[in-house]
Amino acid sequence: MTTMIHDLERISDERIHNVELVPVSKALRMNFGRVKVKGMICSLTRLFKMISGIKFYCDGCMKPTEINFPFPISNIRKNEAKCHYCNKNIENVNYYYVNTVVVELQDLESFNDLERLRVFLFDGDTENIRVGETVIIEGQILINESKNNGKKLFPYFYAELIQYDRSDSTALTQTDIGAINRFTKKHNSKIIDTLVSMFDPSIIGYEHVKKGLLLCAVNSSCDGNTRNSTNLRRERVHAFLIGEPGLAKSRLLKSVTKLVPNSKYESGGQNSSGKSLTAIVSKEQENYLLRLGPAPLSKNALCAVNEFGRMYYDDQTHFLDIMEEGEFTINKHGINAPIKSPTTIIASANPINNSAWAGVDKIDINEIPALKPIIDRFDLIFVFRNLKDEKVVREYAYKRSELETRKIPDYSNYIIKHIQYAKRFNPKISDEAKIMLNEFFIKIRIQHFGSNRILDTLFRLSKSIARLKLKQIVDEEDANEAMEFYNIVLQNFQSVISVSTSPKVIAYNTSILILKELNCSITFEDLVIKICEKNEQVRLYLNFENKSLKIHKNRKVRELYDMLVNHANIKRTNQKPTVLQWM
Repeated sequence: MTTMIHDLERISDERIHNVELVPVSKALRMNFGRVKVKGMICSLTRLFKMISGIKFYCDGCMKPTEINFPFPISNIRKNEAKCHYCNKNIENVNYYYVNTVVVELQDLESFNDLERLRVFLFDGDTENIRVGETVIIEGQILINESKNNGKKLFPYFYAELIQYDRSDSTALTQTDIGAINRFTKKHNSKIIDTLVSMFDPSIIGYEHVKKGLLLCAVNSSCDGNTRNSTNLRRERVHAFLIGEPGLAKSRLLKSVTKLVPNSKYESGGQNSSGKSLTAIVSKEQENYLLRLGPAPLSKNALCAVNEFGRMYYDDQTHFLDIMEEGEFTINKHGINAPIKSPTTIIASANPINNSAWAGVDKIDINEIPALKPIIDRFDLIFVFRNLKDEKVVREYAYKRSELETRKIPDYSNYIIKHIQYAKRFNPKISDEAKIMLNEFFIKIRIQHFGSNRILDTLFRLSKSIARLKLKQIVDEEDANEAMEFYNIVLQNFQSVISVSTSPKVIAYNTSILILKELNCSITFEDLVIKICEKNEQVRLYLNFENKSLKIHKNRKVRELYDMLVNHANIKRTNQKPTVLQWM
């Protein structure tokens, strides 16, 4: 013990002004030294005690002695407790203890379970440890002998300072932001189509799937935008890619995880369980260790689970709370821990029994190898089918062969930054867009498709579309695009719904129809009352029951008035009150 204490004192006496920031992989390969390590907390133990010092009275030399260790230690052997003055063994030793928690750090980019650095946290740093967070820890690297590994030696990190890192993993400069704004302005309303064409050009086709995955990516960390609101709802968009084998589902999953930092790609099936993908509690060295899986470690990012359908249904249940609430609770060995996991889940699977689809044009929900509550939580379900049309097969073959002879461009760096910047936007849904989405949802539910969650899905899709366009308002164009896109999902179930018209347009067209039929003048206020009585959608849009219909008190009424007076065949025949007539 004396030699170890001297080594600790030597290291602690080193004066290092510029402490090097190193990744976990480099820290693991160090023997000793003071460093800063950046990584993600992926596991932690229960709180326990370590010895920070000892105090004793030597009967031989009649001297009291107090020793404070530079770093806490686990235990002191009796034959090592000796007086420094007379070298006599001490029987009665008083110990000073320090609260301790051991966490494991893992590199952010290279997800390698074998390279985890054990870190000792003490006293104040043991409180409110946020597992799954990125941290920068400053302290000392030492070599300790592990009890369970015989003579094998492993590095341990004794923390002195811990700081939770809230900075963006992808730094955006003003030059980047300027370039993104110019690129978006250049392509205007076609910006999403342009991003889709840039998304992994090595994968031919599947434009609608690529668009859906981009919508998932841009909303992956947006739940926090509404945390200060009392009406908290998830913004994350989950997607399920299901179809026959060999149709690039896995490649699409791998490609999209590269676009959002901290995302994980995992193989499901019999190689993984629901517990290993979420969290487990194991016993190590007389202590319990809570170890997080890739799903919670991918919070505010994407967790792509390949072969999801091969997982047992009991294992799939572990994803229910993650997908909806963004958190889950683990209960094992007396440990009850709520774990935050606002993670976007993107999964792939083959049809039930790994077979082809039973129908040519329509799929049955019973062919999807997942629990019904899980299916209901997936906002987007993309169906993959083998190509059978000769013209389509030929087109694919020639495009695929072209890739063998030319360099495939890689636009991922731009897409990463575009998504990162787009996440800063928190668009609000306009009243017109909200009514359009409501009416579209009503039509879907009348056909007995899905559940009430579809309305939230439509809101999420419209917001993600606006985000990719760098917009602060979800307007009628965005709502229309969201409805048309969701119709692609409905087509697989042979349930296409007509897209709703803007209530502003409906009010305008209804007003013209009434003016034509009257063939006489009418006050504008009476005209508004008539169109509200004629159309319930317009009635809700203009807030007929609760708001004044006067031009100067109702913005929407004012907009309708401006549209009507600009019509070539409508004349205002009186100012106060305002009277209109079809000429």
